[in-house]
Amino acid sequence: MIQKKKIVDSDSEISSDSSSSDEEDDEIEHIQGPLDMAVSEGGDNLSSGEKQLLCICRAVLRKRRIIILDEATANIDIITEQKIQTFMKQEFKNQTMIVIAHRLQTIIESDRVMVLSDGKVQEMDSP
Repeated sequence: MIQKKKIVDSDSEISSDSSSSDEEDDEIEHIQGPLDMAVSEGGDNLSSGEKQLLCICRAVLRKRRIIILDEATANIDIITEQKIQTFMKQEFKNQTMIVIAHRLQTIIESDRVMVLSDGKVQEMDSP
């Protein structure tokens, strides 16, 4: 069975033919650039870093009072991480952020830091 998929972005139209069988899953092409690109279910056509950025953007748009981040910038390069940290500091300044992190850079500008070990609080103070 031949299926034709069409993915449209703001600049061009891309289409692809693919053979499909019961064993073969359909894939969505990864398009670089525009914000209106197709995102496959589960974000399979995004890198780990792109998924993290998308989740941070969703958190900004939802304007929740509490933001929980679990290694939010773990799969992002250092320069991009610094930009994201600056962005989050500005965007989440009126929200409570709970950040799970293993790197000091991720939490260095936090108001308070809690260190856990074996599920018990070992330390809690300013960085």
